[in-house]
Amino acid sequence: MKKSVKIGILILLVFISGAAMYYYNNLPLEVDAERVEKMTLVSDFKENAKIVPQDRYSVSAPYDGRVKTVVKAGDRVQRGQLIAVLDDSDLRYSVRQINGQISSLSGQRAMASPEIFQSQVESLNIGIEMAKTDIQRLEQDYQRYSSLYESGAIPKIELEGIEKALEDANSGLLLREKELELIYETSREKSGTDAFYSGQRQALLAQRDSLNDRIAKSNVYAPASGIVTQVYVNEGGVASSMSPMLDISATEKVVARADILVRDAAALAIGDKVTVIQKIRNDENNYEGRISSISSYAKTSISPLGLEEQRVEVDIEFERAGELFIGYDLDIVIETLRLENIIALPKLSTFRENGEYYVWKIEGDILVKQQIKVGYESDFEMEIISGLEEGDIIITDPNNTSLEEGKKVSYEL
Repeated sequence: MKKSVKIGILILLVFISGAAMYYYNNLPLEVDAERVEKMTLVSDFKENAKIVPQDRYSVSAPYDGRVKTVVKAGDRVQRGQLIAVLDDSDLRYSVRQINGQISSLSGQRAMASPEIFQSQVESLNIGIEMAKTDIQRLEQDYQRYSSLYESGAIPKIELEGIEKALEDANSGLLLREKELELIYETSREKSGTDAFYSGQRQALLAQRDSLNDRIAKSNVYAPASGIVTQVYVNEGGVASSMSPMLDISATEKVVARADILVRDAAALAIGDKVTVIQKIRNDENNYEGRISSISSYAKTSISPLGLEEQRVEVDIEFERAGELFIGYDLDIVIETLRLENIIALPKLSTFRENGEYYVWKIEGDILVKQQIKVGYESDFEMEIISGLEEGDIIITDPNNTSLEEGKKVSYEL
């Protein structure tokens, strides 16, 4: 083959190859696209919950004592129903002992006041009167003897004799008067005796009143109607006033209770709507509820992965809750945000460059790299504040390496 022919064929092949490349490069790129529409953006999360009584009561023993009878876990009780009885036999024995001590104290009080024998007093009074009579007579005799002595009719010794008799009579009278005074003195109570015995009696009465009060509380009654969910003591065992004997879960009102992560609980408020989901085999029942209470403090728990978490207790009221048994497991879906009539996109349809958000927008059949401003972001979607309008067409997969600005594309909606 001639050299000129070979060159001609080579030139033809290059031309054909270039034409093919030009054709294929200018073919529209087939892409997946969607139309931008306004929508409602909802952010929510799901948690496990359990049916629990809104009110729970822990019933403690009124005093430390042995348990005679007590209800059993699972029993339904009514407000005011007898639920436990403590053995008060030791208390009653102590009351009898104190009554005996009070009686004994009364006897001691009586013995503390010496008795005056009236016959002894009368005998002394008679002796005193007789001594006074003798003194009167001796004084008269002394006057008469003094006159006789001065006239020289009697010797001095006789005057001295009558004088000595008068002195002895006065001494005897004084002795009898002192003896009578001593009898009255010894019969008087010592200072503080009455206060002492009164204080002893008051202390015993106070002990007896305390024991009687315990006896009156030996029968323990239910503070509310409900189910006995836990019993901590056995019949014949000892109950402590410092520890609960049993727990009662009130059945008048039950709620769904969930432990919510702190970061999620921060967005919640009383009255927020909640969907309560009950699954029974293959059936699923949904109930509309509202948050009724949010705990003011967080508690530490351990996640299934063994991680330490801070969670807040949240209660949800919902219709027909009373039809469910305490302890049922439920799921709850809590809505934390709802934005109506906004433009929102899946996060996967956007991409970032230099810290800014973009989408591939199709104008006619040409690609345009469109910058956008975003607002609220959920786990999978984001609110578009600017850069797009309702009806715009965008690429759903911005990570396609064939995409470039100005490229012609084809698509189906």
